[in-house]
Amino acid sequence: MRTVYLAVLTLVGAYLGTTGIGAALFPTAFGQARLQEFMGGASNPVPLSWMTTLGSPLYWSLLASMVVITPAVAIASARTWKGISPPNVDIPVWIPIALASAMVAYCAFKLALAGGLTAHEMFDRTVCYEGKIERRAELINLLGNRYYSFAYSSLPIIACYLLARLILLRDRIAGAAFFFLSLIIVWLDLAMMMKAPILIYVGFVSLTLMLCGFGLIRTLALAATTAVGLFLVMSNQQYCDQERALWQKNNKRAGPLNDSPSTTGSAPAIKQPTQTSTAQGPGFLLSIPLRMASVFPYYVQEFSDPTQRCGIEIPKIEAKCYAPIKVFKLMYPSVSFVTGYAPAPAQVAAFAESGMIWSTIVLIIGGAIIGTGASLLARGRDPLSCASAVAICVFCYYFTQSSLTGSLVHSYGLFWLLLPIVAITAAAHLRNEAPKWFYKS
Repeated sequence: MRTVYLAVLTLVGAYLGTTGIGAALFPTAFGQARLQEFMGGASNPVPLSWMTTLGSPLYWSLLASMVVITPAVAIASARTWKGISPPNVDIPVWIPIALASAMVAYCAFKLALAGGLTAHEMFDRTVCYEGKIERRAELINLLGNRYYSFAYSSLPIIACYLLARLILLRDRIAGAAFFFLSLIIVWLDLAMMMKAPILIYVGFVSLTLMLCGFGLIRTLALAATTAVGLFLVMSNQQYCDQERALWQKNNKRAGPLNDSPSTTGSAPAIKQPTQTSTAQGPGFLLSIPLRMASVFPYYVQEFSDPTQRCGIEIPKIEAKCYAPIKVFKLMYPSVSFVTGYAPAPAQVAAFAESGMIWSTIVLIIGGAIIGTGASLLARGRDPLSCASAVAICVFCYYFTQSSLTGSLVHSYGLFWLLLPIVAITAAAHLRNEAPKWFYKS
């Protein structure tokens, strides 16, 4: 049951930290002032007079609707637990290493074709922010979905499995493989010019440590220190010398209380490209509770009108519209140099698709997936169960950051998180059963 508790804790923490707290402040004068700062000040005014649903019963019910997922998780977990045993298979360490090597080779090949193998563009101080965002968007098309699926999801889960082997089985080969694979994952993320996946990978590792008994307080302290340090370093690298000189000049003119807005990028979306330096001023603190929360009042207002809803998102089927793009244009009407995305938590995205009934159904589906997955795949104390538990918890995080479809099948979705676990288990079964087949024949 510990995986179920950790999964729910991850979900609640991610939702409150990135959406719930910020969105709850927006109906107040204080929250509206912070939202305006975050959105760019006078250069990009928030249309508060248009937001007639701000603080309405619809606003609060949609914001609080995430509570529906808790009983859904509990019921699914209880129904799944009885009579089902977790898989038990002997897995040699070379299988996950070989699988990771194949994925890394594929990613390196795609990067070489796209001219991004060295990842130097992330650190090029002669290219300014908009140029780097345009290059990031270009890489999405050049690298393809499978690259991002491996870099976002599959390789980090293999790394978690190797780390669990190191801790639980004292497997030094797995430990060395984890170290080198972690360096490669960071390199792949830098090559696609994104910092959010690196920070999320810190979360992968932290979850693994907690599940393997490293200790909650020690893990959180280590994770927070590492994440903040990496964020500041990478944020400092995404702007050119010309932009930095201009900010320093403006800061001297405005004084220490300069209210320049700051935001963070959101994997997998290109979000809020009008940002200024995230590594300085109050913007860094604002970016944490307002990163996802800033989209919430726009979603509620726009899609409270049933005629504006986009229809249920189904892979490979074109919908009437795509809510993240539609909302981004409402938030940043002057941005045209790149296609921007403003994703929302799963139940908010579902509201944009087909209203409150579908939003509630999506929460029940999400709870059933979390409860079933945690009870079926992550009940043991072995490395494979530990990696499975991490996958379920990461799904919980993305459920608070994207649509149900996105959290299941997009490059960061549950499918790509569980794929290496299934592949490792299947390969081990084949390896263990092959001698029996040989002798029988």
